Amino acid sequence: MLKCPNCGLTAEITKDWACRWCDYPLISIFYALERTKREAKEAERTRKEAGKAEKRAEKEARNLAKEKVKREAEESRKARKEAEKAEKEAGKLAKEKVKREAEESRKARKEAERAEKEAGKLAKEKVKREAE
Repeated sequence: MLKCPNCGLTAEITKDWACRWCDYPLISIFYALERTKREAKEAERTRKEAGKAEKRAEKEARNLAKEKVKREAEESRKARKEAEKAEKEAGKLAKEKVKREAEESRKARKEAERAEKEAGKLAKEKVKREAE
């Protein structure tokens, strides 16, 4: 596009035949634009506002995404802690079970030893009685 000879910006004339930026009169078919200066400025303002709104929306989306990531990370940490706690509890229960089983095994061995001793005594007594 052509530049305004007065301000040097991209020249678009309006229906009132002036530069949309500096109002310098531009009388040429090369600069034709199908809107007035007010319409051009309003369109520019609307475009800028739309850009600002888009940037705000992007920023809000990024903030929401960050919050979501933080929330998910916190939930993950909580779940991991719960899993570790459950694992420790299961380990404790397993140790207690092993201890109980070991104690029962010791008791059973002692009972078996007592029974063997008792059987040995009874057998010796029986042999003595038979010998008499």
